[in-house]
Amino acid sequence: MKRLIFTILGVLIYCGLSAQEIPQKISYQGKLLENGIPVTGPKNITFTIDSWSETKTVSVNDGLYSVTLGETTPIPISIFNNSTSVSLQITVAGTTLSPQTDILAVAYAYKAEKAVDTKEIDGNPVSGNPSIDDVLKWSGSQWTPQPDDTSPTGSASGDLSDNYPNPTVDKIQNNPVSSNTPTDEQILKWDGTEWLPDNDGLTLPYAGLYSGSATTFQIENGTSATSNNVLYVNNMSTTGRVAYFQIASNNSSDVLQIENQGTGRGCFIDNDASLSSYGLEINSWSNTNEGLHIDMDGSAGAAEFLSDNSTYTLYSYNGGSGVAAEFDGDIEVTGTINKGAVGFKIDHPINPENKFLHHSCIESPDMMNVYNGNIVLDNNGEAIVKLPEWFSVLNKDYRYQLTCIGGFAPVYISEKMVNNKFKISGGTSGMEISWQITGIRQDPYANQNRIQVEVEKPENERGYYLHYKEYNQPIEKSIRAVKHPEVLEKLNK
Repeated sequence: MKRLIFTILGVLIYCGLSAQEIPQKISYQGKLLENGIPVTGPKNITFTIDSWSETKTVSVNDGLYSVTLGETTPIPISIFNNSTSVSLQITVAGTTLSPQTDILAVAYAYKAEKAVDTKEIDGNPVSGNPSIDDVLKWSGSQWTPQPDDTSPTGSASGDLSDNYPNPTVDKIQNNPVSSNTPTDEQILKWDGTEWLPDNDGLTLPYAGLYSGSATTFQIENGTSATSNNVLYVNNMSTTGRVAYFQIASNNSSDVLQIENQGTGRGCFIDNDASLSSYGLEINSWSNTNEGLHIDMDGSAGAAEFLSDNSTYTLYSYNGGSGVAAEFDGDIEVTGTINKGAVGFKIDHPINPENKFLHHSCIESPDMMNVYNGNIVLDNNGEAIVKLPEWFSVLNKDYRYQLTCIGGFAPVYISEKMVNNKFKISGGTSGMEISWQITGIRQDPYANQNRIQVEVEKPENERGYYLHYKEYNQPIEKSIRAVKHPEVLEKLNK
């Protein structure tokens, strides 16, 4: 028979706190040598603990193996009741290896299952069935469940009055407590003489009325405060406003006044909800004052509108006889203006007190600039018209017109525009010539933003009109109603 040498690497027992939780298994690792050489391959090994035994086909690799005992036949807890020792015996191929392996303290944790049936405490007997709130008391010979009678009895004292076990709190640290009956969610507040039931700040829903002369509601953020918001209001509901401000009809004061003495914005509206309609909407039914009035005395702009979207930054509509917008002062536009018509309106030069004078502006499908003037021909019946040095850089595709004043002569352009000048010939000495020249803009902005003379309407605007009245159409056929259905809704109310 070959001699087998067995080396134990370690034994680990998994056990819980009660009999019901114990897995009744042991994790075991070992090393198997045959004639001093580590074994590799499957081996039939029988493991025995007291009356329990289990044979397993174990995979051994370079002498090392690991098994879980009790997987096939659970290890009975009772075998660990032995108060002396319990050993593991290993048999390989009919040969019992020695010495046996003692199962030490960790494995004896199986004894924890006895905790569910404790009969003694430190050798002293325990008996009896407990009731709710009972405690264990020593009777002199055993521990027995009994009522907890350690609560105080008799008359209360100090901040308490009446009798135990249900005294009344009359004071808190010798300060009297009111006898008023509190309502739900109230707290105790000190009024200077006693503790009174009162609301905790603004208990919602809250409504209050104040008729005094002081500020009704005031919040101040201290100079050392680091919070971002002095007042934060958030409506997480799917309906209702965040805030509503109203002032009496006979009150001439402002409904809302915002005063900014800092370096940031006076008012910032961030409308980033994808389904929201307006960041700010103002409805004014006044016959005398503006719905929005901005008064600016500083050096910055009175209003600034910024947008990165593909529609519009500012939309103004007037469905009545007035104007959609009125600007008293200069207007600067860096982009392109698209309009139905354009003209000027001034006080009538002859009757400025009683009339206006209107003129329409010249229209062209091109970005055309027009230049004109009068010039007197020299002794040779010629003249050179000089234009600013930027003329040829700004313009291209020139067109010329010449008109004789006070007579007739076959004047013509003898030299085209070169180096910002052109030459007139064919006249008589001293003749006055009225000239006009036009050019098409060729600056970078014009080159990249040419006017598209004919443009197909977008799909959603086809069948609708910019000027529906002029085509004898109802307002429902207006492109305005397509882009801004809310305008149509208000007009129909």
